[in-house]
Amino acid sequence: RVSEQAEKIEEQFRTNGRAALKIGQQLELAEAKKRQCDTASLLIRQWWMMENLAEQEELSGEELQVNEEVRGVIPSSSCRMDPLFTRPENSLEAAKALKALRTVVKSRGNSASGTLLDPMSRHRFDVTSKLIQRTSVALESRLLNSFSEIYVTGGTYDFSSPDAASRPGRLNWIQLRNLAMALSNFDGGRGLHKRYVQMVVSSRFPELHHGKSGND
Repeated sequence: RVSEQAEKIEEQFRTNGRAALKIGQQLELAEAKKRQCDTASLLIRQWWMMENLAEQEELSGEELQVNEEVRGVIPSSSCRMDPLFTRPENSLEAAKALKALRTVVKSRGNSASGTLLDPMSRHRFDVTSKLIQRTSVALESRLLNSFSEIYVTGGTYDFSSPDAASRPGRLNWIQLRNLAMALSNFDGGRGLHKRYVQMVVSSRFPELHHGKSGND
């Protein structure tokens, strides 16, 4: 009798366990679909934002000062671009957004869907694509310059704590890491690799740099 009760309990455990596992899998699938929808919705909003800005630039006839706004030459309060691209604290998010937008531009160029657009839509797509490219170039340039400024300042590495990186005489490796993460969204970080090699060579072998300048 005890054995029968034990078997029933075990069978109930198996049944309930399978049901719980199935419910868990369904919840994971639903969450994955929600993340996909959220990502797609964010991308659409960012595209519309750039499209609207490109349209305003074209209608006004006044060229948007992308480099100056992204580099911070123009005060944030006077910028026409979204703070996503003009504020340094948004660098990683901005770099990811631009990478996704460039992927949309590239996918249209690699597919036949672009030929189905009417002339007005094609024109709107083209001017938006150019603005995305200009913004990408400006942001990558700002990130590279920031990386160079921190690296050239020099200092010793201190990995004892995150706060230690900002102490006097320390190389702020946390900022360098964050900038590197953002720059990895531009051609896989090729520009950063090139800049880093140039800085190392010029600092350790200055005679090569001066010799090249003299030959030029």
